[in-house]
Amino acid sequence: MWEDVLGISPIGVRTSFFDLGGRSILAARLFMQISREFGEDVPLAALFDAPTIEQLANRLQRGDSDFKFHTIVEINASGSRSPFFCVHGGTGGTLFLHRLARAMGSDQPFYAFQPQGVDGDPITRTTIQAMASHYIAEMRKIQPQGPYFIGGYCFGGSVAFEMAQQLQRQGAEAAVVAMFSAQLRFNRPAGERPFAPERLPQHEKATQQKKSLPERIKGAVRWRARNLSYISRTIVHKAAWRVMNAAGIPVPQKWRELYIVHSLTAAEKSYVPQFFDGKIVIFHGGGLYDHDPGMGWSKLAKEIEDCVIGTAAEQKTRRDILNEPLVEQVAAQLKKLMDEGRLQVEKPRSVALVMPSHLIAAIARSQNAA
Repeated sequence: MWEDVLGISPIGVRTSFFDLGGRSILAARLFMQISREFGEDVPLAALFDAPTIEQLANRLQRGDSDFKFHTIVEINASGSRSPFFCVHGGTGGTLFLHRLARAMGSDQPFYAFQPQGVDGDPITRTTIQAMASHYIAEMRKIQPQGPYFIGGYCFGGSVAFEMAQQLQRQGAEAAVVAMFSAQLRFNRPAGERPFAPERLPQHEKATQQKKSLPERIKGAVRWRARNLSYISRTIVHKAAWRVMNAAGIPVPQKWRELYIVHSLTAAEKSYVPQFFDGKIVIFHGGGLYDHDPGMGWSKLAKEIEDCVIGTAAEQKTRRDILNEPLVEQVAAQLKKLMDEGRLQVEKPRSVALVMPSHLIAAIARSQNAA
């Protein structure tokens, strides 16, 4: 199955899926084959704990209970540094975060959140506020006290922003709020620029312009056809999802990503972010967002740090900052921010603020006597 999906032969039973260049879309195909062959509905996140054929086969033989859905995925649970918690993107996947976790080193604990619906069960947390509240509760099981270091990719940036808000109201602190290519697509503050997707770098535009007129027309027709197909399939699937949820039937694997995307997009559309009395850090690729500085967030936080990764020539889409080789730059910047955030929180207070009042009075009397 692995050789068929990955197009590599032979594959050693102890070679990691990630070392073979495995991606989320390939993992989805692989696990659908596993489901059909063995009747076992395995979540994609199982690859973090069992990334080789041998490990995955052993766990399938045991009927491992860890194959069940968990909100928090342990990408790297070991290390002496403060853990980093990252929210999934708009499709709900977390596999792509393994590159960032690996680039940050084995001493950096790294956890990811995954949404409801990954296992096909109904999505009941339908707002960003509800997701943020649940993710905080799950995060506190691993790290009961702050400061917290959180982030989110794309859609997940809005959830991380809301988590920071809720933590602040609870008297806790989000020392770092990192937002990776996380544009605010809906409900931007008054006076903010309207949302516009990331723009292709100049060299990509030039490539598109070199195409002949018939080729460009064909491309436009294909795009419209795909769009109409997506809309029609969504209408049919939404009706099917309602029936399945009501009947307690899990959504089939091949429909789950669309089910999650639809639910998360609805939550994103209804979310109206409030001003955050703190700092957020926006990571994005160079050249992609020159037309939209601040990415919609510029009026929503006390302090905003812009962290540009790479150049326009080094990327085509927003995801590229979390792929090789740019992910190394992201990891270095994120570790630096975490170190600075921890030092800021641990900065010693003045003696007068922590010393009991009776001792202060006694010191004053002794100084006067002298």
